[in-house]
Amino acid sequence: MKTFFFLSLHFRKSFLDRRYHIGIQAGKEPEPGKRYTGKFKLGKVMTVPSQFKVFEFSFEVIKPSFEVELLGLKSQGNSREKMQYSGVVRTSDAEDVQAVEKLVSVQYDGEKTSMQWQHDVANRTYKFTIGNITRKSVASKLHILWDGTPLNRT
Repeated sequence: MKTFFFLSLHFRKSFLDRRYHIGIQAGKEPEPGKRYTGKFKLGKVMTVPSQFKVFEFSFEVIKPSFEVELLGLKSQGNSREKMQYSGVVRTSDAEDVQAVEKLVSVQYDGEKTSMQWQHDVANRTYKFTIGNITRKSVASKLHILWDGTPLNRT
């Protein structure tokens, strides 16, 4: 196999298909926020004018980030006693669903409460619902907390 591609990141495998699509599989997880440079030796793959024989490029790996949108409280189904609170987490890149679920925690009346999740990894959108919130005659507290530590990979 001829070498036609160089990258400042150690990579496990590269390929060039019949339609000249280039693919790279990194040998290790690239560092978020780091800029990498590469050279593609197009002249080794096809005949091109000399100024196009080596294509230099760079790219930067997206830093993990997220935002939380709180959608609000509403009745759960047709119940007058049960409520549910919903929200959505949006991430800068596709993330492991278990890591996303660790970003948000909930306490209702001082007790840790569970959430149901709907994951749309392709669109980087993760919806959560806090159910079985009992409507009471006196005010109670619902604390929704978030912390980005589970996305910190460095």
